[in-house]
Amino acid sequence: GAVIVMFLIDGSVNPSDLILTGEVNGVIAFIENPAPGTYTLPVNQFLNPLNFSLDFDTNSVSNIVLAVGYEQGFEGTVRIGSVRTTSPIGDGVPIDPPPPDTQEPVTLDQISGTYFNAGRDGEGCQLTLEGDGETVVLTCYIYLGGEQAWIIGAGNYADNEITFSNMTLTGGADWGAAFDAGDVVRTPWGSVSMTWNNCNDASLTFAPSVPGFLPATLEVTKVTQSNCDGAGPGPAILLNQGTLFDPARDGEGFQLAVQGESGIYVLTWYTYLDGAQVWLIGTGIQDGSRIVFDDLVITRGGEFGPLFNPDDIERTPWGSLVLEYSDCNNATATITPLAGQSAFSGFEVAVRKLVQGTCPTN
Repeated sequence: GAVIVMFLIDGSVNPSDLILTGEVNGVIAFIENPAPGTYTLPVNQFLNPLNFSLDFDTNSVSNIVLAVGYEQGFEGTVRIGSVRTTSPIGDGVPIDPPPPDTQEPVTLDQISGTYFNAGRDGEGCQLTLEGDGETVVLTCYIYLGGEQAWIIGAGNYADNEITFSNMTLTGGADWGAAFDAGDVVRTPWGSVSMTWNNCNDASLTFAPSVPGFLPATLEVTKVTQSNCDGAGPGPAILLNQGTLFDPARDGEGFQLAVQGESGIYVLTWYTYLDGAQVWLIGTGIQDGSRIVFDDLVITRGGEFGPLFNPDDIERTPWGSLVLEYSDCNNATATITPLAGQSAFSGFEVAVRKLVQGTCPTN
């Protein structure tokens, strides 16, 4: 039931321009019901669905886009591999794909961290191994129509890969004291697959089912690199890592990811303002039972998938958040916005880990 679509585009990289707006800026070809393997698409198979007689000049191609165009009735994961041409396209030259077996074995305790694509600074995904040592939670802080959005899901790791098949998009709630868990609306968003080449570098494949989001595949790397041959973060640092929330405020929460062996945590707080999703992000270092995140920022201006432009991102200092741990599973969060963030108010909330771990007895 799967269909893979390849676009050859002259100009805009937005593949929806071909179909929705009537622009004649490219041609497409399809691979239906693909099985694992290599496929060849001759140039004469490409056509423009709005102008079948279009004489498209392949020397004018500026972008090649691949996407999963249809998945109904298909069970499994669609992963698009490397692409090469048998003759130049545009001003380019043929480039052979990398060797097929370039993956390094990656262990479960090496995968946590904050991942991003350097050419797409301003968005990213955060991954944490939770307290049971098995559950992995993925959150992605992204945009839609210039405003913040976030998605969350859980999965299990095997053989350098996780498929988060039930990512969720939320909305409807409000900030701080006005938050009501009954207002939260949860929408199935689609799936995200993540495959590691080594402990720092991975491929993310987004397969959304919500209008407005386009399929995308990104090569990502950890913001803070890990020593793939090292022992990893110390046990005391890992104790605090995970996803925390207040059960009475189900639908919002914090995610803390240890950054390699640095001792630095990245915190992403997923919440709401006036019914819309909001996320805040910052860094902190453990000091006894406290972690202080005094550099939280709020952003806007981006778009999801092929339309993302890092130059559109606006970053605004937001305030601070202090986590005071009573044990490895429970903490109190004190939230303090800056004076200029008048839409937000400060408050305090007790939180606990979504997936509990075993805390030291002394």
